[in-house]
Amino acid sequence: MRELPLSLFTVLMVSFMVLLLIAVKYPRGRLDWPYDRATSLRIFFSSLLFLLILFLIYLVNRYVEYPSSATLFKIVVALFFTLILAAGVLYPESLRLAPES
Repeated sequence: MRELPLSLFTVLMVSFMVLLLIAVKYPRGRLDWPYDRATSLRIFFSSLLFLLILFLIYLVNRYVEYPSSATLFKIVVALFFTLILAAGVLYPESLRLAPES
């Protein structure tokens, strides 16, 4: 089993540093905070969603086995050439978005 790339201590230290920076910028707390309660709640849930996405990325990287880098490179190149070929078939005169006047 692989270990967690960021240890719990690192996550706690980063969280502490962020809270420390907020405390230095707004020393009197709510009196100095420029946002209303709804905006503060939105900021909090956006941060929570960011942490959830990081956790889900960690879970995927921990439990999903990817093919080798050579195989992934072949798949990306094949998809790229397929896209170029499809663009050439569907738009043989080029990819002009607006008609010429």
